[in-house]
Amino acid sequence: MARDCLWHPCTKRKTIVSIPPAVISGDEALLLILKKKLASEMMPIDTPPKPRTPKPNPWRNFKHGKVLYERNNTPLLRLR
Repeated sequence: MARDCLWHPCTKRKTIVSIPPAVISGDEALLLILKKKLASEMMPIDTPPKPRTPKPNPWRNFKHGKVLYERNNTPLLRLR
């Protein structure tokens, strides 16, 4: 049951009042369920599907004798 708070003037505090549920027929309930289900399954028409992009592979650097995640730029001044 749904509840609602009302301000009671005598006690100067809120009292919880229960609201009776709405009465609907079985056909109306079935239509509401189907509408929610169809709305959730439908894909928006405006947005086209995104193409899959390949992920970068860090292991391909081993083919050329490099260390995994090696930086491409080397420092200009090296300490001896």
